[in-house]
Amino acid sequence: MFDTNLRRIVSMNFCMWHGDTSNSDRVLASQVEEANDIERAVSLFQETLIPSCNKSFKKNNATKKANHKSVPWWTEELTLMRKRINALRKRFQRTINNNDLRER
Repeated sequence: MFDTNLRRIVSMNFCMWHGDTSNSDRVLASQVEEANDIERAVSLFQETLIPSCNKSFKKNNATKKANHKSVPWWTEELTLMRKRINALRKRFQRTINNNDLRER
């Protein structure tokens, strides 16, 4: 699938100037050989490679998992309460040797 997408995008981006879509390797090689500015040639190839990868491979969206609620009854208020309780528990556990602080 990646090869197919890459060839299609290369033919659209590079071969439209040359008219030949059958040998994309030769077209890319000629772009690099003829280029006075190698950085521009690399940028053009990168602009071709990234869309091909995006179309071919699945993306793992970590942001969706972070916002996903595992149960329907869990609310933002419960999240805040849980954070507060965990902070208080940690504070209590750190005051093992000081009874005055533990009582507070």
